[in-house]
Amino acid sequence: MNKSAVFSIRIVTLSVAFLLSWSAGWAMAGWHPDPDGDGINRDSDLCPNVYDPQQGDSDGDGIGDYCDSDYARPVLNGAITDLRAEHVTPYGAWLTLTSPYDDYWGWYSSVAWSTDPNELRTPEGFEAANRRGDILKLAKIHAKYGEKVQKSIVLNRLEPNTTYYVAMTRGTDSFDTRISNILRFRTPSISLPRPLASHPRVYATSAFIRELQDRKANNDSGWNKWESRIRARAQSSDYRSYCFDSALLYKVTGNQQDLSKALALLNDSIEYWETTALRGSNQYRWENAQLAACLDLLWNDVDLATRNRAVNAFLTQDEYHISQQPPTQPLHMGDTDHMASITRNWIVHGLTACDAADIDPALSARACEVLKTGHRFWHGVQLVKARRDKGILAQSGGYKPDGTSYGQGTQQYWLETFLALANAGESSASYAQYIENSLLSVFIHQLTPTEKGYATIGSVENYDVNYGIEKDSYQLRVANGAVISLFSGVLAKAGNTQAAGWAKFLANKVFDVDPLNVVVGTTVYRLMFESDSVASVDYRDTLDTFFRATGFGVVFDRTSWAKNASYLMFQAGWNYVDHIHADKGHFQLFRRGQWLTHESIAYGGTASCLGHNIWVMKTGDNGNGACPDSWGQNYFALSDNEKSRIYKASSGSAHTYVLAELAGAYNSSRNASDTSPAVKNFKNLQRSFLWLKDTGESGVDTLVLLDRIQTNTGAPSDAIGYFQLHMDVAPTIDGTSAEAILGNQKLVTDVISPGDVSLSVINPTGPAGGSDTQIYTYRLAIDPAVGSGSLNMMTVIRGADVGAVLSKPVPVHTNTLQGVFVEGALVLMPTALVSETGAAISAATVRVSTAQPLKLFITGLQPGASYALQATQSGADLEISLSPEGSYKADEGGVLGVYIDGNRKILPVDIPSVIFVDNFED
Repeated sequence: MNKSAVFSIRIVTLSVAFLLSWSAGWAMAGWHPDPDGDGINRDSDLCPNVYDPQQGDSDGDGIGDYCDSDYARPVLNGAITDLRAEHVTPYGAWLTLTSPYDDYWGWYSSVAWSTDPNELRTPEGFEAANRRGDILKLAKIHAKYGEKVQKSIVLNRLEPNTTYYVAMTRGTDSFDTRISNILRFRTPSISLPRPLASHPRVYATSAFIRELQDRKANNDSGWNKWESRIRARAQSSDYRSYCFDSALLYKVTGNQQDLSKALALLNDSIEYWETTALRGSNQYRWENAQLAACLDLLWNDVDLATRNRAVNAFLTQDEYHISQQPPTQPLHMGDTDHMASITRNWIVHGLTACDAADIDPALSARACEVLKTGHRFWHGVQLVKARRDKGILAQSGGYKPDGTSYGQGTQQYWLETFLALANAGESSASYAQYIENSLLSVFIHQLTPTEKGYATIGSVENYDVNYGIEKDSYQLRVANGAVISLFSGVLAKAGNTQAAGWAKFLANKVFDVDPLNVVVGTTVYRLMFESDSVASVDYRDTLDTFFRATGFGVVFDRTSWAKNASYLMFQAGWNYVDHIHADKGHFQLFRRGQWLTHESIAYGGTASCLGHNIWVMKTGDNGNGACPDSWGQNYFALSDNEKSRIYKASSGSAHTYVLAELAGAYNSSRNASDTSPAVKNFKNLQRSFLWLKDTGESGVDTLVLLDRIQTNTGAPSDAIGYFQLHMDVAPTIDGTSAEAILGNQKLVTDVISPGDVSLSVINPTGPAGGSDTQIYTYRLAIDPAVGSGSLNMMTVIRGADVGAVLSKPVPVHTNTLQGVFVEGALVLMPTALVSETGAAISAATVRVSTAQPLKLFITGLQPGASYALQATQSGADLEISLSPEGSYKADEGGVLGVYIDGNRKILPVDIPSVIFVDNFED
C-alpha cells in the first residue's frame, strides 16, 4: 500500500475507525519503461504510446506531435498526413493514422515499405514494392474524416537492424497518387537464441532433468506428491497428451513401463498427425505441440526414421497454417487464443528440429524457417501486446481478452512460449512484470473470496457445473493448478522468486483437488515446478487487495483477503476479438459468499449482448443476431476503442473508484458486415463509479454510479435506452427504488436523479444452466425516458444483510456537483465530464442537513493535487467548502476522502492511521 505523505508529522493515538490508508494498487500505469520502443522512458516521453525518437512538439504544448490532435491534420479527401508507428519491433511496426476520407462504407488501401527513401513517392514505386512482395494490402478501413483508425496496421515481415521508409495510399491493385507522408524508422537488432546442441531442449532440458533427478533423490515434497499420480493417469489413458508425461517420468526415473507407454503414445501421435488434416484452428491448437514436446524427450530413444516421420508430420501442419497468413494480407488478429497458440506451436516445433544434426537436413532447414516465423509473431506481435497500454489488443495488465474460461488456456500458450525460449537462452527477465501481472489478473484477483470459483468475463461454457459449489462463479479445475505451477516455474526462471512463491502458494491452497472432476487436465507442470527450492509465499501478506489490469481494462478489489470479504469487479476496455462480450461498464458485487449482482453467464447468443450490467442503447450493431433490433452494445462491430476504456482508478481501505468512458462501446467504426454503415450515436457515456466498502462499521456495501450521457447531433430520438441490473430474483419496485432478497442478504437500488425515471423487471429468457445463450437472470430496467441529448443519472446500489436497516439516500446537488448522502457518507461527483488527466472542478460549496460525523468523498479532482477543505456547522446544516491549495491531497484517481467528526475536525485518509499532520490539530 502507498502510505506516504509529504507533511510535518507526529505520532498520535486515534479512536476513529475510518482513518485508513490509500492504496496505490498494482499495474496502475503500465509496467514497461518504453512501451513504444522509441528508446525514451515513458516518464519523460512526450508521446509514450507512439514511436517518436525525435520527440517533436511543434506547438510547444508539452504533448508530442503524434499525440496532439491538431498536428498534421489531413485535408478532406487528400493524402494521409500523419502515418505513424505506435511500436517498432525487430520485424516491423504497428502503424496508425488519421483518416483523410469521409467514405461512409470504408476504403481499401495498401502499405508499402522500402529501404530507398525516394521510391514510395509515386504509384510506380508502390508497383515496384508490390512486385517484390514488400506490401500489405489492407481490408477496408472504416474511419470517418478526422478520426484515428482503430485497428493497428501490423507489419511483421521486415528485417532487424534496417532503416525502412513506409508509405500508404488508396488501392490494392492499382495505386492512388495521394500518397501519405513517408514514415522512417529503423528496426532494432535482435539476438535470437539457437536451439541447444542436444536433446531434450524445449520444455525440459538435460540440465532440468538432472534437477528433477536430484529432487527425487532428496525426497522433494512436490515430486513425491505428484509422481505416482501422474504415472497412474498416464498409464491408464490412451490420450496423446500423456506421451510427454510418461517420457518425462522415464527420463527422470529410468522406469521402463514409462518408456513403453511413452513410445506407444508417440507412435499414436505420429500416425494422428500424419493422417489427420489439422486444418481448423481449434484442432491445431488443441494438440498443444504435444508431438514435438514428446519427441524432444524421446529423441535419443527412437531411430532416425521415427524422428524424420514425426518432424515431417508436425512441419507439414505448420507450413499449412503459415500459408494461411498470406504475406500481402493483414494478420488475423481477432482470434487471440489462436494467435497465441500458433506462435507457441511454431516456436516449440522449430526449437525441436532446427539445427538438429540427426534428422534429414532438409527437415532441419524447414524447421528453422518455421522457427523464424514463430519469432516474427512472438517479437513482432505477442510481446507488443504484453507492453501495450492503450488501444485494441493492449494487454499490459496481463488480463487475456479471451475471458475467464478461454483466457486460462491462452495464458498457458504464453507461458509455454516463455519457457521454451528461456530454455533456449532467451531470458524472460525483462517481461517478468508482465508475467506477474498475468498471474495476478487471470488467477489471483479473479478468484472469489471463498476460493470456490472465478468471477466471469467473456465466453463461458458449462457454467452451471459449479452451481453446487458456488453459483455464478466459473469452476476451479485441476488444469488450473498445472498452469499456476507453470507460472511458478517461468517466474522463477525470470528471477521473480516472490511471484513464483505466490503461484506455489495458490496452487497448493486451492488446486490440489478438482472439486468437480469435470475437466481432465494434465498436472505434469505441478510435477515439474512444484519444488522445495521455491518457497511458498502467502500473497495475502504481500499483495494489495486492489488490482487494475491496464490495457484490456479490468479492476478488481475486495475489502480484505478473508473468505467473508466483499469483492468487486469492474470492466471497460476495447473489443472486437474472439470471446469478448458486450460488457463495457459492467460490474459485479460479491458479498459474504454469494454474488448479489452479476452477469448472466453465457458463451454467446442474446446473453452475450444483454447479459451484463450495462446501458442498453441503439447502436446499429445486431451482434450477428445476439442484440435484438440492434439494441445493446457493440461487440461484433469494430468500436471506437479510443473512447472505451478506464480513464482513472484508485482504491483505499474504505473505497474503490473507477472513471470510465464508454461511448466507444456504443459507436461502431463499421457494422458487423460491410453492408451497413457505421453508427455513432454517442458523444460521451462516462461512468463515475465509487464503491464505499463494508469495513465493518456500516455493515453495508454501497455503490454510487453517475452516468453522464451525451448523444451526437443527428442521433435518433430514441438512442438512449435504459440501464439494467442483473440479479437472481425478481426485485420488488417502489417508485424509484427496488429491493431484491437474495437468501440472507438484500440488494437495494435507488435512483437519485433524475426523479422521473421508471423502473420495471425483465424476466429471464431461459433457465439457469439451460442454455449457453439465453439470459437466466432477472433484470431491473431503469428507464430515464430521455431518448437523446444530455442525461446525468445517479444511482445508488447497496448490499446488506436482510435485517439491516438502511437509511434513505438524500440527493445533494449544486450547480457543479451531483451527490448523495447515504449510510453516513456524503459522495460528491462533478456534473460535468471529467477528462482523462485533468479535473472537472477545483472549488465548490455544498450544504447537507446533518449534525452527525460523516465520511466525505469528492471525485473529479486533479490527481495528486492539494486542496483546502472547511467544514462549518450552522444549526442543522453542515456547510463544506472546497478550494485549491491546501493540506488535503487527492489520490491518483482524483478522489479526496476525509472523515469529518462531530466537532467538525477534518481528518485525512491518505496517510497511515498512526500519523497526523500538525496543522490538522488545535
